[in-house]
Amino acid sequence: MDKKKKTLLITAGIAAVLLAAALFLSRPQPLDELIPVDDADRYDALFENATTIPTPDGQGTFDNGACEVTALSNSKAGVALKNYLMLLSVQRYHRLPTSLFSRFTQNGNYATIWWTTSDGERYDLYLNWDEGFIYDDAHPAVAYKIDGNAQQAFSQLCAIISEYGVYTR
Repeated sequence: MDKKKKTLLITAGIAAVLLAAALFLSRPQPLDELIPVDDADRYDALFENATTIPTPDGQGTFDNGACEVTALSNSKAGVALKNYLMLLSVQRYHRLPTSLFSRFTQNGNYATIWWTTSDGERYDLYLNWDEGFIYDDAHPAVAYKIDGNAQQAFSQLCAIISEYGVYTR
């Protein structure tokens, strides 16, 4: 085999490996596989909305205002929030400073959940009603694209927060 064909085959092999790695990393995964949630000591969550939001079962609406909850990881609220993260299917994106993903601002219609892991790292995840992206304050170069209906995911999180939380106005 001449040198030109050998170089071409090596280049094609490298390209195939890189493509396979990119496809593997961009596959949908549960959010708890991408961020540590197993050792959390305490969960906190908040949603604030400026519009009326249907509940997941369509039986009611959340009133305007804010609702917050604080829970230990072994409490009913903590388990519910952790289960929510485990069931939420997302794809990880690496953001650049000039990326559209990096221009997150909290509007009047968002939900956030945060916790502190056993090694002291704090995770703040923000989800907007009108977007399919979750933003992580602990790792500003990363965003998670929801694999599915973003508004339904938002409503499900709000339902958990409102079930265990307290409204503040």
